[in-house]
Amino acid sequence: MATTAGRPPTAGLSASALGPDRRQALRALLTALSDQGWRDDDGAAVAILAVLDQSNRPVAARRAAKAVPAGFLARNRTTRARIAEVLAALAESPR
Repeated sequence: MATTAGRPPTAGLSASALGPDRRQALRALLTALSDQGWRDDDGAAVAILAVLDQSNRPVAARRAAKAVPAGFLARNRTTRARIAEVLAALAESPR
C-alpha cells in the first residue's frame, strides 16, 4: 500500500461498512489481521470494533489502530502504523 510522506492513507473505517452486523464486521477485522500472518490473542479486533462502535461517522485508520493492545504489537512484531495501513486498505476495499 502506498503511503504519503511515510503516513498511511486516512480512509475512514466504520463497522457498518465491514459487514451487515457486528459478527460480520468482527470477522472482516480478524481476517484482515490474519491475512498479515498476525495472531489476535490480545483482542485487537474487538478493541478496533469498539472504537468504530463509539463513533457516528467513519474513523480514521490511524485512530482505530491506536486501540490495538501493546501485547498484539509485540507478539506480532508490528507497529500501529502498519496496522493503520491494513485498516485503510480494508476501508477502501469493496464489500
